[in-house]
Amino acid sequence: MAQAAPNVSSAKSKVFFGFALVIIVFVLGVFLTFQSFNTLKTSVEELTQPKKKVRLLSRIIVEIHESENKIRRLALSNNKNPLPAFRKIVGEIDFKLDSLIEFSENNPKQLERIEKMKNLLQEKEKTFDAFIAIHEKVEEYDALEEVMDEAIQDKGIQPAKRVKIDSADGFASSGNISIPKIYKKYKGEILSYYKEYMRLNVSPQEVLEMDNLKAILENVRIKESQDVAKLTTKELDLLRKNSEITEQIRGVLGELEEEEIFIAENEKEAAKEIVEKSYIKLAIVAIIGLLISIIFIFLLISDITKSAYFRSQLLSEKQRAEKLSKAKEEFLANMSHEIRTPLNSIIGFSEQLKQTTLEEDQKEFLKAVRASSDHLLHTVNDILDFSKIEAGKLNIEKIPFSVYDVVEEVRHALKNTANQKGVQLDVSLDEVLRQPLKGDPFRLKQILINLVNNALKFTSEGFVEIEGEAIAINKSKIKVMLRVNDTGIGISKEKLKTIFDKFNQADTSTTRKFGGTGLGLSICQKLVALQKGEIAVESKLNEGTSFIVSIPYQISSKPIARASEGNTLINSGLLRGKRILVVDDDNFNILLSKTILNKWGTNATYLLGSSNALEVIKENDFDLILTDIQMPEISGLDITKFLREQSDINKASTPVIAFTANVMKDDLEQYKTVGVTDYLLKPIKEQEMFNKFIQILGIEATEGNIELTREVSEKSPMFSLNNFMGFAQNDPETLIEILSSFIQQTELNLKLLKRVIAEKDIPQISAIAHKMLNAYQSLEIKEGSKILKRFEQLESPGSWEENERLFDKLMVESKIFIPLLLAKIESLKGIKTAQNP
Repeated sequence: MAQAAPNVSSAKSKVFFGFALVIIVFVLGVFLTFQSFNTLKTSVEELTQPKKKVRLLSRIIVEIHESENKIRRLALSNNKNPLPAFRKIVGEIDFKLDSLIEFSENNPKQLERIEKMKNLLQEKEKTFDAFIAIHEKVEEYDALEEVMDEAIQDKGIQPAKRVKIDSADGFASSGNISIPKIYKKYKGEILSYYKEYMRLNVSPQEVLEMDNLKAILENVRIKESQDVAKLTTKELDLLRKNSEITEQIRGVLGELEEEEIFIAENEKEAAKEIVEKSYIKLAIVAIIGLLISIIFIFLLISDITKSAYFRSQLLSEKQRAEKLSKAKEEFLANMSHEIRTPLNSIIGFSEQLKQTTLEEDQKEFLKAVRASSDHLLHTVNDILDFSKIEAGKLNIEKIPFSVYDVVEEVRHALKNTANQKGVQLDVSLDEVLRQPLKGDPFRLKQILINLVNNALKFTSEGFVEIEGEAIAINKSKIKVMLRVNDTGIGISKEKLKTIFDKFNQADTSTTRKFGGTGLGLSICQKLVALQKGEIAVESKLNEGTSFIVSIPYQISSKPIARASEGNTLINSGLLRGKRILVVDDDNFNILLSKTILNKWGTNATYLLGSSNALEVIKENDFDLILTDIQMPEISGLDITKFLREQSDINKASTPVIAFTANVMKDDLEQYKTVGVTDYLLKPIKEQEMFNKFIQILGIEATEGNIELTREVSEKSPMFSLNNFMGFAQNDPETLIEILSSFIQQTELNLKLLKRVIAEKDIPQISAIAHKMLNAYQSLEIKEGSKILKRFEQLESPGSWEENERLFDKLMVESKIFIPLLLAKIESLKGIKTAQNP
């Protein structure tokens, strides 16, 4: 089973989805990395902060320890005022505690402990103050002890003069004795003792007994010793309290340190956990990204593999399609050749037979043969055109032309068909359509002929009308709107949807009744599309149909290159004596060519088959060679190559006309590349062959022939001689006889018609009108033809006044064109005299 072709949009979706996933994974990885980095940064900051706190705590502990030593040294030193130094030490510790508070703002317990340490420091400061005060007292007592010891050891106390207390030297003066400053506490007792001594009127010479003084001093020392003991005890209590405070501070600091170490450990573990989680997240993202990449790469490789497979399949199918297309083209070329070759004989001999004298029934038989062959030719052309369109080998030309001229050509080509069916063919065009446009007139004509032919085919009464208007797009471009309307059988709504499908007709019975391949409308649609236009259809069953064609055209700035009006009518004298070689493998084509060329008076050589062609060409000189292309022995192209290779320049330059049934453009171009001068497509009409011959041979028409051509190409407002000139084969004498006979018969028939109308003889009226109608139509006498057509179809008398009025109109018209025809006869007699002096 063949694999389904890959969906391009699906592959694009996969690529887009894969890249989107890769981008998402990348963004997610960047986001997680950034998030992990921020978390790690925060953790590092938090880990760094406890280390700072621990270091600060350690410094505080060390400083407290050092402060103890400093305090001891201060206490033991001779510094009389150690408090400032102590407060400085405490201040430094307090400052560090304030710094510690900044690190512990988010930890209420730590703040509480730090506050407790600050309080303990304050208490320690107070304790130290008290200790210093007691210590000073103890030192005073120690000094007193030393003085008293000295006093006890002396012989007596020497009286002294009364002096004032001098704080500068450390003595207080009182009366005539001096008291050491350190004994001012005992000043009262000493003074009391001194007064008692003076009251007893001790003489200055008497010596105070040391025993009494010693007793006094001993009492003082005992009391002082008691005070010192109390102070020492208090001092020890203060020292103990200071030690307790220090231990409490150390305990609080230890707790803080342990807590910080614990917090640091926890944060370290948390950071480690964050790092591990980040690693896991990044690993998951990396694994997911890797898996997605693997899947994406797998899908891409799978798609690439499939794409490569299908590409090879497509290449193979393309080559196969090209071979089939080539085979199709070859088949069509062969079929074209096989169909057109007998058609050439049928149409050619029908044309020659028409020029002979025939009975009426023979004319009808010939007309049937010609109609059938034309129909077959039209069918073949449709199939070939469709094949060329399908193969993309149909090119659209862009040359100056007039839509008005194209429509007129279509009307002129199909008016006889319309007349034969009794259908009126009308044209209504905007004047603007006369202006030069740039496009393909041949393809527009082909479209219109198809549509009008189609309309005439399905219309048995009424009219077929071609309407045209132009819609401006911009200054250099217009859209041409053409409508082909008919009053025919119409199309049902169900069939309108498929009316442009190939090999399709509105009804299968249509093919049986009216014929056709069903390709005409499909070809029209494709030809319109190739010109970037649109085609639509409107129809009502049993009422009629309208086909609307709109094609944009550029306005041409160049004038229309018009061909000469009418063909150069066949004048046998122009080709008389010309040496012509005809090579064909079909006996009927040889016979047809001989019939035509002998009639023209040529000196022609005919070869049935090409086996002797090269030898004949080598031994003889010819003015022109007419050769078939597809021949089994030597092809027409090989004959042309052989001719062009001849050393004799005159022989090598002999014109060659390819006589072919192949209509493929590539082949026609190839013919010219090989050296073929021009070609004639089968089936060939005598007029076409004559025009091609005089064109290739460069024959200039004689003065007489120019006059004759001018005469036949001229159209009076009432009639045309073109058809009669065709019958006369460009022979002035024959044309004079035809016109003279027509005038004579017309005058006679008009007299008879007048009589039978007066007698109201309907059968005779119809018979005479029928006899006159054919000649009137050949001369294209429009109004007269309409009146005679009506008389021919007369079945009931109707209004005889109307019939008489129409006859009077017919008589008036005859009185106009008969003198004109007589003038033409005289002119033709002059041409005849010029040709045969």
